[in-house]
Amino acid sequence: MAHKFFLLILLTSIPLSAHSQSSDVADKLYKTESTIKIDGLLDESTWKNALFTDKLYGEKDSIHYYDNTKVYFTYDAKNLYVAFKCKVKDPSLLPDKKFEKDDERIMGNKWVAFAIDTYNDGIAAYTFMVDAAGNQLDGSLNPTKYLTFSFSSNWTSAVQRKSDGYTVEMKIPLAQLPIRWNKDGVNMTMLMVRFDAQNGREIQYPFLSADRISKFQKVVLQGVDKTYPKNLSGVDISKRLAYKKSRIDLATLEGRGKGGDASVLDYEIFKKREIEGADQPRTFQYDLQPEIVSKVFRNTAYLKENFAGVDNFETFLERAQTGAFLVLQNDTVIYEKYFNFDTLLVSLGYSKKL
Repeated sequence: MAHKFFLLILLTSIPLSAHSQSSDVADKLYKTESTIKIDGLLDESTWKNALFTDKLYGEKDSIHYYDNTKVYFTYDAKNLYVAFKCKVKDPSLLPDKKFEKDDERIMGNKWVAFAIDTYNDGIAAYTFMVDAAGNQLDGSLNPTKYLTFSFSSNWTSAVQRKSDGYTVEMKIPLAQLPIRWNKDGVNMTMLMVRFDAQNGREIQYPFLSADRISKFQKVVLQGVDKTYPKNLSGVDISKRLAYKKSRIDLATLEGRGKGGDASVLDYEIFKKREIEGADQPRTFQYDLQPEIVSKVFRNTAYLKENFAGVDNFETFLERAQTGAFLVLQNDTVIYEKYFNFDTLLVSLGYSKKL
């Protein structure tokens, strides 16, 4: 099931001009040359130079901000580093129950999240969430900020409790993320979010005037290594199948739902029976015209209005975790392409060419 970040507002805040948000951080990204120990302490000198923002906003008010959260961001050639300092009214109410990674119950706790669109195209943002008990959850935000759980990666985080709140540190390897690499600087967009459960609100930076990941804070990272993910969706399908198999318990209804979102992988997990095909199946003619189909879709209002950064239709399909895309005109197939599943198909004994 997909989830959405619902932004709840309580307007008790401090005035600030809405026009100062972008200038707060756009020119102040700090690249570190020092080692950062992920322990939640934030005692390295690097963090003193890496303040990203101390002003988080609600859903509809770009003038007033909340000053109970500080967010830090830095990076090196191989990793992204994110830290949060969160003040709370009553630290004794902070959660301490431990969950498995990616347990959706984490979303009911006090948590912070970092979302990054590494391709700067508004199609997907990889999201890393840590709650105040140190539990991790990651997934992918789709263009309208619904959080799905097909994306999962290995990253490091730590939490420290304080007398007035808690701190969180994250280390996210770039190698696991698809990046539109450029040696002169990589364009990305980011969103920082905190769920302040004691005040019943979700706050974020930047302020979003539209519910689209294309409106995230734009940043440029210099001197990062080129990455080589298996596909542009960031999802390793073989690992995703193994993960789903490890989580699902077929004996109960609750157990059958523990593998995350339903997908085309589920036929490898759940019981099934084959249905015989027709003796004389209908066949379609083929007259593949990928250039024409791509041009038609690129010119649709939907793509033009929401994905201005997309310059290649097939890149859009792969980034959006598409499995298969076919277009039929009358009784003729004019487009047929499969994405993201080559590794899985080979591992299951199918031909890579479909």
